[in-house]
Amino acid sequence: MPFKLPDGAYYFEAVELLPESPKRYRESSLALCPNHAAAHRRANAQRIAIAELVVCASSNEVEVALGGEETTVYFSQMHLADLRGALPTCRR
Repeated sequence: MPFKLPDGAYYFEAVELLPESPKRYRESSLALCPNHAAAHRRANAQRIAIAELVVCASSNEVEVALGGEETTVYFSQMHLADLRGALPTCRR
């Protein structure tokens, strides 16, 4: 969970969904709590398949394993639509 700063604002970290991608898309940024951001960068079991997981998702939630723990990343309808427009189509 994000935490509050002394001024009352929530703290979160932005991470790239596809950091190795040769193209950068604003839509591929995720806002995660500090713990999940670190796990996404350093212990992401789906690093290679994450784009396909997102593009082929049947709901707004995508199951991922971060730091050895199963968790869910929730995408708003608009964010998911924008990501799908920027990423290759589903191969399933």
